[in-house]
Amino acid sequence: MYSIVFLPILKSHLIPCRLHNCVPFEFDDKSKRFTKSSRNLRTSQFQCFISILYSFAMLAFLLFGQITRTDKFQGAVFFMLSLLASITRWTNIVDNDTIQVINTFLEFEKTAVLLDDGYTFVNSRTMKGMKYFILLMEFSLPLFSILQILLLVFIPCTPPFLMSMSSSCRSSVTPLRLCNIRFVLHLADLWILSNNIFSAAIPILFVLCGGAVSFLAYFNILKGRIKETEISHNLSDCIHLYRSIQLLEKSFNSILMHRVIPPVMMLTAGIQIVGLYVYITHHKDIPTHPGLLIFPLVGIEGIICNVLIFTVASFVYTSSLHVLRSLRKRAGNMRETKSWTASKELKSLTFMSVKFASNFVDGGTPLSIQTFCMNQIASLCLLQVDHRNLN
Repeated sequence: MYSIVFLPILKSHLIPCRLHNCVPFEFDDKSKRFTKSSRNLRTSQFQCFISILYSFAMLAFLLFGQITRTDKFQGAVFFMLSLLASITRWTNIVDNDTIQVINTFLEFEKTAVLLDDGYTFVNSRTMKGMKYFILLMEFSLPLFSILQILLLVFIPCTPPFLMSMSSSCRSSVTPLRLCNIRFVLHLADLWILSNNIFSAAIPILFVLCGGAVSFLAYFNILKGRIKETEISHNLSDCIHLYRSIQLLEKSFNSILMHRVIPPVMMLTAGIQIVGLYVYITHHKDIPTHPGLLIFPLVGIEGIICNVLIFTVASFVYTSSLHVLRSLRKRAGNMRETKSWTASKELKSLTFMSVKFASNFVDGGTPLSIQTFCMNQIASLCLLQVDHRNLN
């Protein structure tokens, strides 16, 4: 569950966040909860404002800059990554939504869920898979910064970074000690994107991903309690736990359905499409160097994010339906007055899901996203082949 599996990873993630001053909260060891940090609030707000301006500057340069088509596709990967991080990191600042949801999970597990059941779910396949995925992403965050600086060292004018926006920018490698302006601009690029990705990782990895898997663990606990009703003939505790999980789901979806899941769904798909397209069709146009690895890295991680995140999110819907069927079946098998009362209460219960906008994630969502992405990649590759044949 959350406090056992994801909280230790989140606490370690806050170490580089404190170095960047990119999140306005910290973990209080006494209360075992996340608390607001007033000293970092203004710094985080300033960074968010800078990241939005940075993304708009990238977009303007890609649309109106005098660069080749290859450079535009190449720069679109970095623009979408910057835009995704800029949008999602606002959740950390607006009304402290991120820490409120995380604290709600921690309080729910302390009061409504038996913590001694946690061992079973720590070792479940879904929980372990999500844990390793988050650890992989934690490793990729600093790796992305390293590859970015390598890319800028070998090709200083890589669009759409700040140096490429200068009309006097040259592609030849110049010693950094002789080019102070270039050095400062590269550091600014690194600082902005590094702050963005470390801050945006919290609502995506530790709220969306960690929260969805935690719901599955809670449903497994509830299924075990439903089986115990064969002896106790009492469904009231199970119904009460389901309602408690449903209240948690409302709080969970309140910040994700408009501010996190829509940009994650659209922009990770875009990153996957453009990243793999650039690596497949334009790799010959980009000089070979270690920074080139950044394109397959973001493309493959885009696939992993889309498949894993939304597959696990769809399990929330299917698992809640299974729990409701189990509750209604158990209530139907009982012939007591309490069973009739429980049946009346069960009619008011609805399924739970991970919502985005006015829709929700079901079993067909991950397949639809991947079908769309693969069709777009294939179409772009075919258009590129036709364009080369015409020339």
